[in-house]
Amino acid sequence: MKNIDKIYSEVELRGFSIVENFLSENECNKKIQVLELLKHKRLKKSLHIGNNNNQVIYNYFFEYPELFDLIYSDLSQKVISKLIDSDYVLTTASARNRQVSNDFKNKVKTSGIGWHSDGRYVKDKVIVKPSFSYFTIHILDSFSEKNGATQYIPNSHKKLIRPERLANYKYKTLVAPKGSLIFMDTALWHRAGQPSSQRRWAVFNMFSSWFVKPYWDFSKIFKAEQVKSFSPIIKKLLHFKSTPPHNYDGATPTLSRLKE
Repeated sequence: MKNIDKIYSEVELRGFSIVENFLSENECNKKIQVLELLKHKRLKKSLHIGNNNNQVIYNYFFEYPELFDLIYSDLSQKVISKLIDSDYVLTTASARNRQVSNDFKNKVKTSGIGWHSDGRYVKDKVIVKPSFSYFTIHILDSFSEKNGATQYIPNSHKKLIRPERLANYKYKTLVAPKGSLIFMDTALWHRAGQPSSQRRWAVFNMFSSWFVKPYWDFSKIFKAEQVKSFSPIIKKLLHFKSTPPHNYDGATPTLSRLKE
């Protein structure tokens, strides 16, 4: 397995780094089983899970806390801490299956379609540098050019402008074997590949500096009893340690650092 410095250097140089054999085939299959079960559970409840071409499960760990290990591992902690710093948090998390399915009757739009970057822009044109958001992508089904794997524009993470969503850029495909873990700069221009009949589950987590607000208010999603069972690192990742004070009584710091 690559060392932390090599992963960091590759992300800085080309916008991503692929670590193979991070999860075993058995571990991948078990997680896919849970995600398929979760997909059908949410479908029965008419909750948002994407469409016939792109199934998306946000906050996949809500019903199944055992999936928290997809947002935290020793390797991801070390790499993201080096890319950002130790006070990083989870911004958004989603499990995605870019597969043609007949389970859906709606035509709900999903994110990830068309060229885009998930970096932060000022005045809608100039991207903030250096990046303070990065992805981890767990490859539960192998990524190939035939199954809707993520496509990207080489070296685009160094650009300061937004991509044109429907432009005809020369691109490459993130090809990676099952069980890989990809670290990716959110500034890299990318899009979901064309859907196919092949299943293609992957889990995308975006991590950012602690002062970047999450896409969801996790403090209101989870009940107090659930939060009690969370480990200190999970509380940190879900922003329980970086929520602004609810009053103006003195100079109370927003960030409460996790003790090493």
